Amino acid sequence: KNAEKSVIIVTTTSGILRKKDVLKNALRKAKEKRLKVRIAAKITNEIRPQLDELANLAEIRHTNTPARFCVVDGKEVVLMPLDDEITNPAADGGIWVRSKFIAATFEKMFEAAWATMKQI
Repeated sequence: KNAEKSVIIVTTTSGILRKKDVLKNALRKAKEKRLKVRIAAKITNEIRPQLDELANLAEIRHTNTPARFCVVDGKEVVLMPLDDEITNPAADGGIWVRSKFIAATFEKMFEAAWATMKQI
């Protein structure tokens, strides 16, 4: 919502399905502001057709790496340490870190992985 330059989201198969609905308006506004929004998730053939609208709002790539985090503007990171495949959404939680150092570290790791991910 408060991003000014970029948003990186790494999530799971079920996570991207939740985000496509929950973040639709925020991603639409991000696109209007010309933010660079990238999402990496495990994209199966079963969910691919459901991501068309989301693909118009963000660049999406497939990864087999199970992870859940978000980096905003290279300044903040939100880490979701629980596996959402086995965690009740009501019991889920996250760790919000405002640190350019940590954010830059996550961005560098993401950039290296992003270059090898398959675009959808």
